[in-house]
Amino acid sequence: LEQRIKELQDRQGAAAELEDKVRSQTGLLAAKDQEIEALMHALDEEEMQMEELTKKYEALEKAVQQKNQEIESLESSRGKVMKKLS
Repeated sequence: LEQRIKELQDRQGAAAELEDKVRSQTGLLAAKDQEIEALMHALDEEEMQMEELTKKYEALEKAVQQKNQEIESLESSRGKVMKKLS
């Protein structure tokens, strides 16, 4: 009976250690979950910023194309004027 009590006490001690480990791992898991959530939020913000920058880039590229067309038109007009002058 004493041997059986000793075994049960040993098992109880081991169970308590395992419970502590489970609590510790649960805490680490919760911290990692929060970290992941924060990273996902940051990623969403970065994606929104990238979309905005892409739109700005496309608008600027369109403006550059329009300016290039205007320059070509002006150069063409200049060429015609130069011919007339000469």
